[in-house]
Amino acid sequence: MNEFYTVINNGLKEKLGAVLFQLPPGFKYSDEHIEIILKSLNKTFTNVIEFRNESWWNESIYAELSKHKITFCGVSYPGLPDDIILNTATPYYRFHGVPKLYYSMYNFFLNTVGDTFLKSKNIDKAFMLFNNTATRAALENASHLQEYVKL
Repeated sequence: MNEFYTVINNGLKEKLGAVLFQLPPGFKYSDEHIEIILKSLNKTFTNVIEFRNESWWNESIYAELSKHKITFCGVSYPGLPDDIILNTATPYYRFHGVPKLYYSMYNFFLNTVGDTFLKSKNIDKAFMLFNNTATRAALENASHLQEYVKL
């Protein structure tokens, strides 16, 4: 992990925003797994964890990650909760396409996420990534959200 952080830091320099770690669906919550995560990450970076197993959606997990300044990545993904989680000053939300993965266009839900981020007084900056790229949905959704929040 130290080598990974060195490479991204040296390669991206001032362009480096958040470091996203996407975990596989089979990676379920356990005390051992949370300890591995907490011990492995370099806390000087803005670290974000995207879980793909519902067992991680838990207030105690949000709090534990927050205590270590690790962002719990909100995710719109078929079969997972689409809760908007603000556990750090740098929230991150990924839109993968629901109900059809990588295809589906978002409507009012984008405004809900945007409103939640805008209303929070504890946000320094936010990341929102669109992965519904099999069609023009990601481009249209990103343009809509930018206009909606007036970026």
